[in-house]
Amino acid sequence: MKVTQLRFEGFLKTPTLWESSPVYELTQFEIEQKSIGIDTEINTKLRLGKYVERFVSHQLANTESISLIAENIQISKDRITLGELDCLLYKNGNPIHLEVIYKFYLYDPTKQGLHCWIGPNKKDSLVEKLNKLETKAPKALREFNPSMSSWEDHREGNLSIWESPGFDEKFIIGADVSLGVGQDYSAAIVLNKDRQVVAVYRDNHVDPAVFGRDLFYLGRYFNNALLAVESNSMGVSTLQKLKEMKYVNLYYQTQIANLTDEDGVRLGFRTTSASKPAIISNLKNWIDNDELAIWSTDVVNELRDYVSDDKGKTNASKGSTDDTVMSLAIAAEVYRTHINRLSTSRVGFDSVYIPERQTNWI
Repeated sequence: MKVTQLRFEGFLKTPTLWESSPVYELTQFEIEQKSIGIDTEINTKLRLGKYVERFVSHQLANTESISLIAENIQISKDRITLGELDCLLYKNGNPIHLEVIYKFYLYDPTKQGLHCWIGPNKKDSLVEKLNKLETKAPKALREFNPSMSSWEDHREGNLSIWESPGFDEKFIIGADVSLGVGQDYSAAIVLNKDRQVVAVYRDNHVDPAVFGRDLFYLGRYFNNALLAVESNSMGVSTLQKLKEMKYVNLYYQTQIANLTDEDGVRLGFRTTSASKPAIISNLKNWIDNDELAIWSTDVVNELRDYVSDDKGKTNASKGSTDDTVMSLAIAAEVYRTHINRLSTSRVGFDSVYIPERQTNWI
């Protein structure tokens, strides 16, 4: 507890990001910075931002002029999660929506204005952090229409799209396959070259082979994205379907995956006890360094519930799922090894796949 108290004292002495005038129409929340005893146990494995949120919560709860309404509130509409609010409160009877930012910034004199304030790795900046406060609901929700071989708008669609593909823009899709019986999800993450998650597919009732069909047309929509499907278990049926449909840009894994960008001979991405820690570590580095933009609250929630056990193994916490986490980890790993080798390999969007024969899928 002594260490937690000292850290809390250090938090109280942290200067504000800015003073007086609003920045990006955001105003600083003013609260008396007084020392308060803290006897709450805080998980030391929490990243800095989440750790400090516990300090802020303790400080608010011990301020007379403030009455907490709720914290970490998910906002949903028509079964779609739109975002999350850090805190709602009353201050002197006035309702306030509070968002918490706590980060170390350095001053770079070679830049101008707010761009001078950068993170220790120089890839992060105060401007980027402020931009990320903007809530982004999907621009489109779509469902695949087999009769038209196209993605169509649907209020409860399993495909959420934040950014549509630009001409000749290159993408990577990472996909994780489930059995499709209403439990785990078959999921796909579409990642662009700027490390933005521009689309998310998520469905826990889709058959693995049907998922292969959906991935075929999802890849086609995103300029024939490089498509990496987890090849474990049910993924075999998904990959067989994609091969039958002759998808033009499938990922092949090398025998020494994660160590080379050479094309391999093994179709799909096989997750093993050796490759899983490596791709999760790569994804964690992206997140820790703010090198990834995620606008999907479903993905963010899965990331928050993704934990490490006493033996160092990582999985979803009890009652949670990790399908978009694994899809994102695969996409991030393929980005690491193949980002300089992406192509679009265009085909006409008016061409419709016609199966040569009927196939019964397991």
